[in-house]
Amino acid sequence: MMQRSRTSGWRRWGVALLALAVAALACRSEPTPRARARGGVEEEGAVGGHGGAESEFAAATTGMPTACTDELRKGGLPVGNAPHKGSSDPLVAIVEFANLECADCAKAAAKVDEILNRFGADVALYFVQVEGAPPAVQPGQPVPPPMWRAAAQASLAANQQGKFWEYAERAMAAGGKFTAPDLEQYAQQIGIDLNAFRGQMNSRPVLDQVDAGAALAMDLGIRGPLPVFWVNGAMVRPEEVDARLTQVVEQKLDEAKTALLAPRARCEVLARQIVTRPMAAGAAVRAGMQVRPGQQAGGPPVKREAPPLPPESEAKQVRVDPFNPTRGPANAKVQVVLFCEYLCPFCKKVQATLDVIQKFYPEDVRIVFKNWIVHEPATILSLAALAANMQGKFEELHKLFFDNQGELRTCYESPDQCKVLIDKFAGMVPGLDLNRFHTDMAGPEAQAQLDADKAAGQAAGAAGTPSPFVNGRHMPGAVPPTWFGKWIDALLGRTTPTIPDSADPQQPQGGGGGGGCGAPSPRPTAPVAPMPTPPGPAAAMQPAPPPPVVAPPPPPPQAAAQPAPRPPRPRPPQPATPPPPPEPDTPY
Repeated sequence: MMQRSRTSGWRRWGVALLALAVAALACRSEPTPRARARGGVEEEGAVGGHGGAESEFAAATTGMPTACTDELRKGGLPVGNAPHKGSSDPLVAIVEFANLECADCAKAAAKVDEILNRFGADVALYFVQVEGAPPAVQPGQPVPPPMWRAAAQASLAANQQGKFWEYAERAMAAGGKFTAPDLEQYAQQIGIDLNAFRGQMNSRPVLDQVDAGAALAMDLGIRGPLPVFWVNGAMVRPEEVDARLTQVVEQKLDEAKTALLAPRARCEVLARQIVTRPMAAGAAVRAGMQVRPGQQAGGPPVKREAPPLPPESEAKQVRVDPFNPTRGPANAKVQVVLFCEYLCPFCKKVQATLDVIQKFYPEDVRIVFKNWIVHEPATILSLAALAANMQGKFEELHKLFFDNQGELRTCYESPDQCKVLIDKFAGMVPGLDLNRFHTDMAGPEAQAQLDADKAAGQAAGAAGTPSPFVNGRHMPGAVPPTWFGKWIDALLGRTTPTIPDSADPQQPQGGGGGGGCGAPSPRPTAPVAPMPTPPGPAAAMQPAPPPPVVAPPPPPPQAAAQPAPRPPRPRPPQPATPPPPPEPDTPY
C-alpha cells in the first residue's frame, strides 16, 4: 500500500509539473493576428463607447499577451469606430480619408472593392471622413456651401443602423451635388428609421467621431484633394490611386507575412495595424498610440520643429478694425491677428501661448482678436464678448468664457441655458452695465462687427480655429510658444531664441504643433468685398495700423513636397449645425 501511494504521489507531481510547463510555454507564446480574441474588435455599426483611454485600450487588447500590448502602445491609428469592410482581422489595414461630396472618392470606390475582393481575409478598409477640395464649378460661379460634414453626420447615423455603405453609395452617386433634404431622402430610400436617424445625426458620438476624423487627418498632414489612403503607414495620394494603391497593398501584405516569421515580430505587426476600438479625438495621444507623419511605429517620439515662415510675398492682407480688441503697442514690429471662437478647445489652449508671447515680447508684438465661428452655438458668445467690449470689458468676459469653457458646452444642447450662463459670467465682470450689455448683444452693431470679422477672415483665408496670422503669414493651429518665438524672432532679425523650450507645455508626444477645430483644407473663394467699419465705441481699443499690401501668393505646391502644411485658402462659412469640438485641451 505504501509503495502504491508513493507511485500515485509521484504521478500526481509529474502531471502537475507537466501542466506548469505547458502553462509557461503558453504564456511565452505570442498569438498571430489570426489568433487574437475578437472581443476588442468593433463591428461596422459601433460608434459610441467613450470610456477612459485605459479601459478602451484594455478592451481592444483582450486576449493578447502583455508583451504585445506594450508594443501596441507605440503604434496604430485610432479609427476603430470608423465604418469598415473586409477582414475583421487584417494584416493590411487601408484607411481611406475621403468624403461623400468628393467625386474622385466615388471613382476610387471600384478600385478599393477590387483590392478587397482580391486579398480577401488579409485586408480591411476603414473609411474616415474629412474635408477635401470643394466640388468643381464653372469659372465665375460661386463656390457652393460645403456639404461634406452634414453628409458625414448623416452617413454615420446610417452606420448606427448598419447601413453605412448603402447610404454612402447613394450619396456618392450624386457626384457631390446634394442638399440637406437629399440627405434625408437617401435614408428613406434605403429603409432607415427616420426618427432615429434624425436624432443620431446630431448625437454626441456621431459629432465626436466627425471631429476625431478631422483631427486625425490634420495630424497626418492630409489636406486638399481626396481620397488619400494610409496603408499600414504608407500614404497614397489621389493622383497615385490607380497606379500605386494595389502595389502598396501587395508590398505591405508581403512585409506583414514575412514579419510574422521572425521571433518577436508578431507584436510588431500588430503595432503597425489599426487598433480597432472606439476612439474620441485626443484619446489616442493620451494612450500614446498615434503614429505621426514621418514617425515609424515604435520609434521614440521627438519634438517637432516649427516650420519656417512663408516669404513676405505670401503674406495676406488681414483687415483689422478699430473695434477689434488688442494687446500690445500699436506700433509693434510684429502683429499677430488671431481668429478664434469660444467653444473651440484649441482656442482655449492658445490663450496660454498668447500670455507667453506677451511676457517675452512686451514691446515688439501686438495681438489682435477677431471672431471666426466654426461651431454655430459659439455665435452668441462672440456677440456677448463684442457687447462687453463696447464697455471696455472685453478682457474680463473673454477670460471668464475660456476659463469656464467646459460649462459652456451646454450651448450645444440648450440656447436658453446658454443665455443663462452668459448672464452668469457677465454678472461676474465688475462695472459691466448689464442692461446695456443685453441691449448691445442683441443689437445691430455687435452683429455688424461679427460680420466684419467674418468677411476679414474669408478674405485672408482663415479656415479652422485658431487661425493666427503673423505679419500676414497664416500659421494655423494651436502651436506651442516656441514656434511663435521662432517666427517672431525671424521677423525681428534675432538669431538667438527668445522663448526657451521650457515655456512649451509638456506633451506625451514630445511636443509639436497642430490642433484646431473645423476643417483646414484649402477652399478657394471669390474675393470678398470690404465691409464698412461698423460704428460704435472702442473704449479699450488701440488704433490699428493698416497691414502692408503684398503681392498675391503663388499657387501652393503639392503637400507631399513640403515639410509642413501650407496655409489654407479662403472658404465659405460652415453649415448651420456643426459638431462640437474634441475633448478640451487635447493636442492633435
